[in-house]
Amino acid sequence: MDIRNHSYSNLAFRDPEIILEDFKYATWGQKFDTLIGTGLSGALVVPTLARALGLKWAIIRKPNDGSHTMAKFEGEIGSRWMFVDDFVSSGATRDRVRDAVEEISAEYRQLTTYVGTYEYERSRFRGTC
Repeated sequence: MDIRNHSYSNLAFRDPEIILEDFKYATWGQKFDTLIGTGLSGALVVPTLARALGLKWAIIRKPNDGSHTMAKFEGEIGSRWMFVDDFVSSGATRDRVRDAVEEISAEYRQLTTYVGTYEYERSRFRGTC
């Protein structure tokens, strides 16, 4: 008998094609060159989606994540980015990531624009207001 993850994110890890097709549908017509996530689910979903779509990607490290690096992120950030997460409840994680990207952008002297959030658990795109 195999041990299998049965959490809400199981589909994202088991069959990324489903999320890829949903992502294309949900974000149709949006202009962006980078997908950004955070945490374990972000590290698993975001690079997979970005590679399939030919986009840049970045994972913003959580504060005090216990890793052996001082880097604030892994990957590459372009000029127009979308936050990808399983779902957004309070918005605290999204806001933390937005703040981190703004800080990184200022540090690298590169203008970036947040275009919205794709929630793969809810199959939903939320553009900026």
